[in-house]
Amino acid sequence: MVDRDEARFAQASRQMAESGTLDGWIVPRVQDRPRLNKPPLIYWLQAASARSAWALGIQRTVIWPYRLPSLLAACITVVATWGICRSMFSPRAALLAGAVMATAPLVAWEARQARSDHVLVACTTLAMGALWRIWRRADHASHRDAVLFWSAIAAGIMVKGPVTPMIAAFCAVAMSAHHRRWKWLGKTRPLLGVLLVVLVVGAWVGLVARQVGLDHYLSIIRDEVLGRSLEPKEGHWGPPGYHAALFTGLFWPGALMAVLGLMASLGRVRRSRAARRTSGRLEAETFCLTWALPAWAVFEIVGTKLPHYTMPLLPALAILGARLVVAARGPVRRHLERGPLQFLTNAWLLAGLGLAVVAPVVLWALLGARLALWDVVGLALPALSAIVLVGAWQATRTGRWQRAQWLAIYASAAAIVSLVGIVFPRAPGLWISDRLAAEIARLDPAGARPIAAVGYHEDSLVFLTDGRAERLAETELASWVAGHPRGLVIMPQQSAESRTDLIPLAEASGYNYSKGRMVTLQVLAPAPGASD
Repeated sequence: MVDRDEARFAQASRQMAESGTLDGWIVPRVQDRPRLNKPPLIYWLQAASARSAWALGIQRTVIWPYRLPSLLAACITVVATWGICRSMFSPRAALLAGAVMATAPLVAWEARQARSDHVLVACTTLAMGALWRIWRRADHASHRDAVLFWSAIAAGIMVKGPVTPMIAAFCAVAMSAHHRRWKWLGKTRPLLGVLLVVLVVGAWVGLVARQVGLDHYLSIIRDEVLGRSLEPKEGHWGPPGYHAALFTGLFWPGALMAVLGLMASLGRVRRSRAARRTSGRLEAETFCLTWALPAWAVFEIVGTKLPHYTMPLLPALAILGARLVVAARGPVRRHLERGPLQFLTNAWLLAGLGLAVVAPVVLWALLGARLALWDVVGLALPALSAIVLVGAWQATRTGRWQRAQWLAIYASAAAIVSLVGIVFPRAPGLWISDRLAAEIARLDPAGARPIAAVGYHEDSLVFLTDGRAERLAETELASWVAGHPRGLVIMPQQSAESRTDLIPLAEASGYNYSKGRMVTLQVLAPAPGASD
């Protein structure tokens, strides 16, 4: 399990699933703390998935049922990207756009996280697909498209607040202003949409207000929306350009073609506006530009920044990149083969080499190399990626851009399998909470002894101990030990060495990546007579 957000989402969802009451499904909680900084849809989906898994006999401390909504949402996003691109350009471009989305490191990583981000991306992509169909069929737009559009907007709000409606609104207004067409907005059935959103969101807010008070809940929302925009939250700061700087690594192998496709589309749209002519494909490119650029600017400006914030914009960039690659003939190909762009191409290939070849090997060595069968497979995949990337390099030299892009996609897929499927799961030094939970299960097979955590307050430990781990300050430990003579205490080794009232039973060492340092933690029990 990955600290900390995933653990918080999973623990809140499990408590919701275990509550057995309607009130328990209204206010998500981590132990006794309400978790209202995010709307509830992701918790509902994860809790429903967990209950289904429990009915099949899956243990309650297993994480994968909570990850299923993210995986399914990622699949929906990939298919929706393919469908939108197919309606805009060609089946070949659509297949490439979908493959780029499926193999981008950020997308693949978030697909196995029990968090809200992929569900948000799926809602946003579905909303933008419906909005594109309404624009394209403005004279005879179907009622079904409007219902899908507003349903996706409402679902996006229930996942992560204003992000989905912000992206859709920017796109709709920019498209209308660019083409000087405003009447089509009526085809979105705005009255129906407002009614649907008010009913869905209003019902949830009313239920929450009944439990925690409307003023208190609205203050949380103001702090979450305005606070994150105006100043960094939880230390997640970055300067303007933060997302652009990370783009190559997070969206490889589609990053280079996406940037070049973006630039090429901007040029075509500007020239077409000056010449006062348009076409279906130019409208499609304008739609993708207005989908991605205004919201990207907002994400670069807001105070709080995290790498996944721009994920709802990636389908538009994948589509523009796929459009460029598939159309790379004649003047377009000569444009790609200019000297400066050859430099960018080489940099793109070097980034792929680092991601698909160097990173798995180095991390395998740093995180505890072994020579089991799966480790051999984990090292064979980077070697295969290196061979594939050589082929991609040769393809760029001969102008075969589609071949180069597909080879890079294969290399990225191999890197994802190597890193996410083999290297990370088999690196015990990363998963300290898992090792502590295993030691606790060995010492307390019945799961009956109370647990206190001092100086190690990761939410993953709360989840893996089935919610039993109590987080304490060191000043509270003596009174806790007095009241729990059979309890178990987890604390850093350097703090435990000075305690005469505790006996060490087990320990685990590893890298606490949430804090960026190596730690050694001990599992201790009260010494005889410590509670007297």
